[in-house]
Amino acid sequence: VSFMKTLLILCGGSEAVEAIKIAKSMGHNVFVCDGNINAPGKKLADQFIHASIYHPEEILEALERFEDKNLVNGIITVAADNPLSVSKAAKYLGLNSLTERAATLSTNKLKMKDVLKKSNILIPWYKGINSLEELKKVLNSRPSDYVLKPIDSRGSRGVIRINNILECENAFEYAIKYSDKGELILEEWIDGHQLSSESIVFNKKAHICGLADRNYDRLEELYPFVVEDGGETPSRFSSPELENKIDKLMTSICEIIGFEEGSIKGDLILSDDEIYLVEFATRLSGGSFSTFTIPQVYGYDLIKNVIKISLGEKPNLPPKPLEVKKYQCNRFCFIPEGIIQKISGLPSPDKNIIDFQLYVNEGDSIKKITNHTMRAGTVLTVTSSPEKSLNLAIQTIKDIKFEMR
Repeated sequence: VSFMKTLLILCGGSEAVEAIKIAKSMGHNVFVCDGNINAPGKKLADQFIHASIYHPEEILEALERFEDKNLVNGIITVAADNPLSVSKAAKYLGLNSLTERAATLSTNKLKMKDVLKKSNILIPWYKGINSLEELKKVLNSRPSDYVLKPIDSRGSRGVIRINNILECENAFEYAIKYSDKGELILEEWIDGHQLSSESIVFNKKAHICGLADRNYDRLEELYPFVVEDGGETPSRFSSPELENKIDKLMTSICEIIGFEEGSIKGDLILSDDEIYLVEFATRLSGGSFSTFTIPQVYGYDLIKNVIKISLGEKPNLPPKPLEVKKYQCNRFCFIPEGIIQKISGLPSPDKNIIDFQLYVNEGDSIKKITNHTMRAGTVLTVTSSPEKSLNLAIQTIKDIKFEMR
């Protein structure tokens, strides 16, 4: 049994609440850092540090003033794309964590692709884009279906499809707004099945602990924007062979970027039996995947084991092949533009609805949907069969009525 240690979580958002509870149940102290002074995780934390989790220098300044910093034994983030902050804070506190190089490669999409290409990892064709002229040149000389995105954004912000040269101007103007660095990456669009994987990394090896199908049924309707509408776990393509392939792929990525322990998530495309890697992230995933889905579907406590690793303890690794105990589905609530007059038909408590969130209120003004952070709500269901979970999720979303003006 481990004695009481102190964990610093660089996120106090609603998804971090579950991780705080788990760390507490393990008998540890929890310090929480967040830019939102009223972050949901603040109430549960033993100590709260007010600093933006996306600005490393702000965190370091706050830590400088923080008297109990020498008590911190480990550091993690949950559902926040801020590995550079984790890396710099860990270095400042003298803790083992991911290196600055690994953190940079997992957040700069162009550098990430360059390194993967050099190591012969299968990825879509890509090119860095700095100007509209450059973009038009590519579409002229190499006609194809593409996706254009900022090299440094989160949550599908600034991601847009381009299928012909006439769309270049709009696409460029839209994507560049979301890039702090003013740089874009153009990638060939690969038709196939989009999957999300999550693996725990220990002793430089990746061990898969979750594989989901991502649902992109709305691609036509929301073109040119690329907006996910939830997904299902386990993936219908899950098999011991596929899990082994993903273990090998993720382990080689860890070797390439020098990532020794923690967790890594992959955005994958399955096309003609080949696995294309679109992106990876060296952190615990959001969308309740690491906090609720993996424990419910596979009975594996990923958060607890990532906390153990960060505190220098040995984790329990997931079984090979993964054991499926239940089936999960999540769907998002998207509503048309306008002002919400009235909301009705919210779900009644149901043991199969694990999580339901509504992010909008009556009187809110709704804009056109361009990325999945603009969803109005989410539902997450877990039942004994894939069909039941899917039907319950779809029905729950259908039942919610929004009267718009």
